[in-house]
Amino acid sequence: MKDLSFGKYISSIYRNQCIIINDICKDLKISSGQYLFLIKVAENPNITQKELSEMLHFDRANTNRAIKRLESLSYLVVTPDSKDQRNKRNVLTHEGYEVAQLLRKRLKRVTEVLTRGFTDDEKQLFSKLIDTMDTNVQKEVQLLKGGLDG
Repeated sequence: MKDLSFGKYISSIYRNQCIIINDICKDLKISSGQYLFLIKVAENPNITQKELSEMLHFDRANTNRAIKRLESLSYLVVTPDSKDQRNKRNVLTHEGYEVAQLLRKRLKRVTEVLTRGFTDDEKQLFSKLIDTMDTNVQKEVQLLKGGLDG
């Protein structure tokens, strides 16, 4: 069997997907670097920045930058946690919820582009396989982090 290089394809897909997402988000004044945060805050009102970072597998600095951008656009409000002032809670504004709904509709196009020509069975199989790849790489990163800490 020929050597397989899945990373090459995943990297290309990611870069090109970012171009498409940046295009569908440009009128919303957000980019591929912020849209995930907006969607996750919509799904998880009052989520902390730490929880967002863990959920999306981003470091806190990237999360903080994305949150600051969304806040500057008045898409979300950041408030201190009532029990621990060090924690910041994130809630979408009315405009933020409207943008998130619009964005979800637009993101369906990205999925349609990615799976164009796939049968429903192929979509299901691919979803399973890519989920397994994601789980594998996340476990490996956790091992690396554990190795660095130990």
